[in-house]
Amino acid sequence: GGGDSELHDKCRRLGIDLDAETSKMDRDLGKHLRKDMVLTHGDMHSGNLLERKGRVWAVDLEAVGPRPRECDLASLFMSLSGEHVFQRYPSVSTRRRFARRYLQECGLPCESGDVDDLLFGVELHWPKEMLQSSSTKLMTGRGSGSVSDNMLACLPSARVALVKSLSCPETRSQVMHEGVVAVARELHAHSSHHHSGMRIKKQKTSGWGGPRI
Repeated sequence: GGGDSELHDKCRRLGIDLDAETSKMDRDLGKHLRKDMVLTHGDMHSGNLLERKGRVWAVDLEAVGPRPRECDLASLFMSLSGEHVFQRYPSVSTRRRFARRYLQECGLPCESGDVDDLLFGVELHWPKEMLQSSSTKLMTGRGSGSVSDNMLACLPSARVALVKSLSCPETRSQVMHEGVVAVARELHAHSSHHHSGMRIKKQKTSGWGGPRI
């Protein structure tokens, strides 16, 4: 559709072959994404949430359908760091409290390991959810200005960070605590697109240092 075409054009201007990058995501991350489906909202962002008498209600239900539960959570967390209320990604403690309550409400196990597994799954779903959200914004005419070039430019770095986090506990911890977007932005800024499974390490003295293997 029109949204997909515009998204491909935006990525091309950023030097990203979107079809090739999507194929790499499917190859590298696809088998690690949750396959079981639940009823989801489909456009979960803070602008579609209303609070009334101590309860939160989701509105605008046009996109409701079966998806992995992580999709809605990835979309919601992403919206909080974008054009909506808080302008920053929720802290890991906030996300853990939210995820624990979410699992409790669903009647699912909610021990610390269950919470962190869900939140790591949310980070794994972030690249595809970001692309879906961007395509929808362009298709519905919400404006190309709301689709972040900075975020799209970080897409390959996000894939690299997530692939590394599957085998490296240190990188997984970094992704969990900072969110894959923050990790990808630093990796993108320092790696000059040399995608070799690197990790960004914050230096104690002079801010962010370069990536390391």
